Amino acid sequence: FVERRKLWIALLTGAAGGLAIASKFSALPVLAVPLVAAILMVWRALQESRQEGRPLDGRVPFAAIAGLVLAWVAAAATFFVTSPYAVLDWGNFSRAVLVEQGMMVRGVADFPFTRQYRNTTPYLYFIQQQVQWGLGWALGLVAAAGTLYAIYELGRSVFRFVATWIALGRPNGTPRWLTDAQMANLVVWSWVLPYFGITGAFLAKFNRYMSPVLPFVLLWGAWLIVVLWKAGARGEGRVATPEIAVEPKPEPEVAELDQEASGDSVDSESAISLSPYLPISNLQSPNRLASLYRFAALLLATLGIAGGLFWSLAYVNGVYNREHTWITASRWIYENVPSGSVILWELWDDPLPKSIPGEPGMDMYSTGLSNIDWSPYEEDTADKFEIMKQKLREADYVAYSSKRIYDSVDELPQRYPMTNLYYQAMRDGRLGFELAQEVTSP
Repeated sequence: FVERRKLWIALLTGAAGGLAIASKFSALPVLAVPLVAAILMVWRALQESRQEGRPLDGRVPFAAIAGLVLAWVAAAATFFVTSPYAVLDWGNFSRAVLVEQGMMVRGVADFPFTRQYRNTTPYLYFIQQQVQWGLGWALGLVAAAGTLYAIYELGRSVFRFVATWIALGRPNGTPRWLTDAQMANLVVWSWVLPYFGITGAFLAKFNRYMSPVLPFVLLWGAWLIVVLWKAGARGEGRVATPEIAVEPKPEPEVAELDQEASGDSVDSESAISLSPYLPISNLQSPNRLASLYRFAALLLATLGIAGGLFWSLAYVNGVYNREHTWITASRWIYENVPSGSVILWELWDDPLPKSIPGEPGMDMYSTGLSNIDWSPYEEDTADKFEIMKQKLREADYVAYSSKRIYDSVDELPQRYPMTNLYYQAMRDGRLGFELAQEVTSP
């Protein structure tokens, strides 16, 4: 839209934004994209008119405003068509999404499934989780490096924008115009920055919350690679220019000129000699900085592609080509735990064992096993202590289907001192239980 100035592009942009908001209301900052694009559209036209020495075309600001309004109207219409009850029943929608869900993500409402995020660092926790688990270390570091470069370019763009705005108001001011790449970067940041600024501050830091920004951080990584490669290409085209010192030589006599003209050699004491500060070998020496740029580009590209493929294949192999640990653990329970045994499991996690479809006898009813539960996420009180003792007396086995609860309460020692002592005593055998089986995945 900034380059072509076509209203149908604004229409498609608004429709895409409406679809994004209908699927996830937290995508609302995407509506900033048409606004920034409209501003840059006028800015680009002003830049071209100043460079060509002509006045600004008055139709451009009108087209920018029309495109902005059209994009927002298209977004609203698309949102209504794809999520009509959000508008028709706005009271329930706002209460469920804006109020209740907002209280959950901000930590105002104390839900057990968000306590694992207590005492985690805003913004940095999201970044660490995406680099380590979302993208994998190799691709994640490439994306992080590209994002840092995009932040650097964002700062340069803002400085150029402000400096040019000031310069335009002065008779002899020198504008610092934006490049096309810097304008594109500003458009992307116009929604990534507010989205990350709002979402990154949430208490609830589910990894999927950062999924909308992943395509753009990957593009920034690719952008950095291209910039480094082009810098290397430009550097290799440059040759060091030596300083030339000319030594004056007395004008020879005519006889000497005739004698030298008839010979095949040249006087060794030439009239031109190279400066002693630059050896003659440096004339053809490659630009080492250019080679370093290209090496860095190749290294980042290799890390990103190979690391991303490796992490994807490892994820598929670990998740889909292996049996789920709950199924493996359940099979072991059915085969080794005596009939009539009682298995204690924790609320807010998953019970074990699971029924295994297609395998006769691999279910609770056939094996004569039974489950009881207790809630470790309840506040540490005397009543909870009595319930815990009673459940442990009744149980023959205790099953932990994940580390979700005992890892999260470990981060809240002041809130769960008794529960933490319970887990410590369970691990070292003071409660009379010993480890019977442990099933893990790579």
